[in-house]
Amino acid sequence: MEVYAWGSGNYGRLGLGSSTDAPKPQLVSGVLNGCEAVVTACSWYHSAVVTSTGDVATFGSKVTKCLGTAASESDRSDADESDASSDESDSDGEDKPVGVKASSRSRRGSRGDRRPSNRFPTSTMDSGKHRSTADFVPHLLRSFPSKVNVVQVAVGSDMLGAHTLAVSRNGRLYSWGYGPACGLGSTKNVSHPTLVTKFLGTGAGESGSGRIAKQEMEPLGWGKHSHMRYRQRTSNKHLGLQLLRPRIVKASCGGGFSVVLSSEGEVFTFGLSASGRLGFRTKFRAQLRPRRIETLAEGTTDIAAGSGFVLLCSAAGRLLSW
Repeated sequence: MEVYAWGSGNYGRLGLGSSTDAPKPQLVSGVLNGCEAVVTACSWYHSAVVTSTGDVATFGSKVTKCLGTAASESDRSDADESDASSDESDSDGEDKPVGVKASSRSRRGSRGDRRPSNRFPTSTMDSGKHRSTADFVPHLLRSFPSKVNVVQVAVGSDMLGAHTLAVSRNGRLYSWGYGPACGLGSTKNVSHPTLVTKFLGTGAGESGSGRIAKQEMEPLGWGKHSHMRYRQRTSNKHLGLQLLRPRIVKASCGGGFSVVLSSEGEVFTFGLSASGRLGFRTKFRAQLRPRRIETLAEGTTDIAAGSGFVLLCSAAGRLLSW
């Protein structure tokens, strides 16, 4: 199957080599010539395509490194540092707020150094002004491990940035782009596809399985007829957050946040928490690791994320939203 695009060409998101509008469907060629496209995704700043061979092609704006084509050593080292800082989270499993004041020393810098600082990323609007048309055509991502076969891709964006998620055939989740929405435990933007390794959840379930366990019972006493008096056993598996190992089957990107679905019907959300878009209460501006929504009593069959809201289809055929 071939890919056609039309409509607003801002940021090169149509993949036609320019930012001009296309009133009629036009063939997206380049590296996609001769390739069979099986999945497409598009957002405000960029678009992505999955081929039948499991490759991913992206095109559009490079804002917050959402294309995943940055291959310099400095970019890769930044992404590695973001993964290394993943353990710096609060004890209750929710990550620290996105906005953290810089120290006065770091803001002022050295008096002898009068050069402009490049520590802070350029805003999305500035990035749009200086974009390169080389990114307005599809580019295949070569930074995935050799044995990774991608079957689904999702893209999302808002005024703060853009990000991309990819699901492999064996249920692994990869992310890159706007840091808080990547689920890697850091707010730094990610320059290339990076494996999401830590999924969090509370409630009943064996550690690392992602499956709900049966309630255990314990006797209330000993002696005659004690076998007739039982209560639910309190287990430490119910306390705090634990690491899970879900097999991801679908991903969806919203504005600064993400939603993923596991093969067991579990729903995980991560990213900015404004307007209740994550589906659970949190005192922080962002959840930097994927966290399971524990209040969903039914299994889930499908998910979809908008700019700041989520729709969900339950196993019972009901439509839920938040």
